[in-house]
Amino acid sequence: MRHNLPQGVQGPFFNDEFGDVLGAIYALQADGFTPVELKEIADDVRQQLLRVKDMSKVELFGVEEEKIYGWSEKLSL
Repeated sequence: MRHNLPQGVQGPFFNDEFGDVLGAIYALQADGFTPVELKEIADDVRQQLLRVKDMSKVELFGVEEEKIYGWSEKLSL
C-alpha cells in the first residue's frame, strides 16, 4: 500500500488495540484548498461517519498541524 501513497506520506499505521476492528482507510486530497480548509472537511466527514449505525470510532491521521510564524524588526523583552 505504501508505494501507492504520495511522496512524504508517513504510514499507514494500524491500530491494533484489542476490541477495535479496522474496516476501511479513506484518504482526502483536494487541490485548491488550504490545509485548514481540508481539515474542516475531514472533521465534517468524520462527524458524518460517526452517525453511521455501529460506527463507534473514526480517527484522523496525517493532519497537518497549524503553525504561526512571527517576526519583528524590533523585539523588546
